[in-house]
Amino acid sequence: MKKLLLLLLCVPLIFSCGSNEDNNPNAVKFEQVGYYKSDNNFRCFAYTYSKDDEAQIIQHAKKQQNTRGTTTQVYYFNDYNAKNISLCNSFFEAMELCLDLDWKYEFSIYPNGKENFRKNE
Repeated sequence: MKKLLLLLLCVPLIFSCGSNEDNNPNAVKFEQVGYYKSDNNFRCFAYTYSKDDEAQIIQHAKKQQNTRGTTTQVYYFNDYNAKNISLCNSFFEAMELCLDLDWKYEFSIYPNGKENFRKNE
């Protein structure tokens, strides 16, 4: 019985040590600096990132929540020191705020399911 209890206590520890991104020195660290969700589930996210790695940024963007048939916009900034988009009155206001700032990457998921990624040069 003691062995079973010990095994049950160790299993979560073993799995938590498996693929921890914090142990990867090349992993990009993301900080969510804003989020807006409309009543009809249109979403706008704003993130800063620690390292300019386009592949990891795209991978992160694709993980953001999207409701089928709606739009999700994800913006990435080197630095974000503006009004929090969570305080906006509409999805379009949140999106315009991000577009007016110095965003570096934008990832979009449209109502038809198509995705678009672009870099602001």
